Amino acid sequence: MQNPFGIEHLDLSSCCISAKGCIYLGKILGENSSLKTLKLDFNKIGDSGMAHLNNGLKWNSTLQELSMQYCGITAEGASYLSYVIKSTNVKELSLRGNPLGDEGAVLVGRALMVGTSIESIDLADTGFGEKAE
Repeated sequence: MQNPFGIEHLDLSSCCISAKGCIYLGKILGENSSLKTLKLDFNKIGDSGMAHLNNGLKWNSTLQELSMQYCGITAEGASYLSYVIKSTNVKELSLRGNPLGDEGAVLVGRALMVGTSIESIDLADTGFGEKAE
């Protein structure tokens, strides 16, 4: 689905988007050539939804800002996110409030060590480092 309106910023926060909705959203992201900012905060995307989004994100070269706060993404979903970090033009990524835990944070950290365009990442309230306390 092309973007006939040239939309650059899309906020779909709290829209009840589930993993099934991410199938369609992933397809749209893969074909889009104008979207720069996408906010998906407070949707029940989960790990399987992240897998579907990744299918489109890997083909998207325009997205620069991705916010997925409190979307139920765990360490499993972080493995898909690591591809986004390593292989896209996303500069700002917010994963605040997702239960990534230490394992997910390590996956994200390893992806950041590879050549990446990420300039800012938010990992607050992800359970990172809680076991060390």
